[in-house]
Amino acid sequence: MKLVLVAGSLALALGATEWLLREFLPVRGMIYELDNRYLFRHIPGSRKLATAVGEEWPKVLVRINSAGRRGDESALPRAVHRVVVYGDSFVSAEATPDPETFTAQLTRLLNERTELTVVLNAGVTGYGIDQESLRIEDELPRLRPDLVIVAAYAGNDFGDLLRDKLYRLDDKGRLIANVPTIDDALRRGFRAPFEMSSIQIVRALQSAAEGWALRRPGQAASPSAPQDPTAVRLANRRSEYEEYVLRGDTVVRSLLADQYDADVSLEPDSESARYRVRLMARVLERIHQLTQRSGASLLIVIIPERCDVVGDCEVTQSRRRYPGYRPTGLTDALDSLAHEQGIARLNLFEPFHATGAAGLYHPLDDHWNRSGQLLAARLAADMILSSSLLRPAAGSAGR
Repeated sequence: MKLVLVAGSLALALGATEWLLREFLPVRGMIYELDNRYLFRHIPGSRKLATAVGEEWPKVLVRINSAGRRGDESALPRAVHRVVVYGDSFVSAEATPDPETFTAQLTRLLNERTELTVVLNAGVTGYGIDQESLRIEDELPRLRPDLVIVAAYAGNDFGDLLRDKLYRLDDKGRLIANVPTIDDALRRGFRAPFEMSSIQIVRALQSAAEGWALRRPGQAASPSAPQDPTAVRLANRRSEYEEYVLRGDTVVRSLLADQYDADVSLEPDSESARYRVRLMARVLERIHQLTQRSGASLLIVIIPERCDVVGDCEVTQSRRRYPGYRPTGLTDALDSLAHEQGIARLNLFEPFHATGAAGLYHPLDDHWNRSGQLLAARLAADMILSSSLLRPAAGSAGR
């Protein structure tokens, strides 16, 4: 009888531990899956434990609701205004607690000064503006927002267009859809987390064991020949252009690993840079047409690359070798494209620079921190309300 009681108690304890881990500490939780239309997307109802940059604790529990957006499960209230924010990891902000993200701060600030407003976080880490354009096309008829915000990250959004291979330009410079193929190695990488044990206790033990192994003293890696990081980035950007545009290779080999748009920044007159800018112009034009058709306003929030606005990295320190470089080059390119199309835009370079940009980004990461997201939300709220961007969309009354 005692053995039965002990076994029962142990089973209950393990069951409770497993439930707690799944609910609040989902070790190695996977929140992405491959998708035929968007290349990949959030898994509805998934969870992931993210570590805040530069910290070991607290960790951030990222919840993906049944609609595939970050946030707790909740029915959309009958709001007077509805805003949807599309973007990449700057918007999804997995290392930031929910209440301190750009979208949550914007919700609070707008509700302090206007009628009930709901701001939906439609950010997905690794997304480019091309993927966002497809989601906008699919979601606007159902969501019926009054305002669509597209957060454009100047650091790599031009490059996403050639890595994702979802669009290309024809001989007359018109935007045409492309059907890419995802590389087999990339597919295996997305499947790997699902091939692990589904038991969270086992995953926690595996993670702890791997962390211990990584901390063990081992043989030092042999030194490699030093490379100029800026030259490597430029070579990679040229290679992307040649692979997709000149050779017509439609295999996607990278989805979550983005790099600095060195060609647009350092060699803006190069063939690869000019093509990326023309392609970006057509994708923004498409988004503008989609929002106009739905009756929603459109705002582009332009987020500067940390390296450019802070000026403390190898790119800004090697400007003598690249006379075409300007710290505002990437943000100015996006700003000009939006201006040409008559799209409202909020360029964050100057206000970030004037505030002391180093304090607005994570010290070990290129992403904005809580302070950066709060400043951006304040500026966005001011612009939205002063520019009457939050007018109710057609058909939004009584929803």
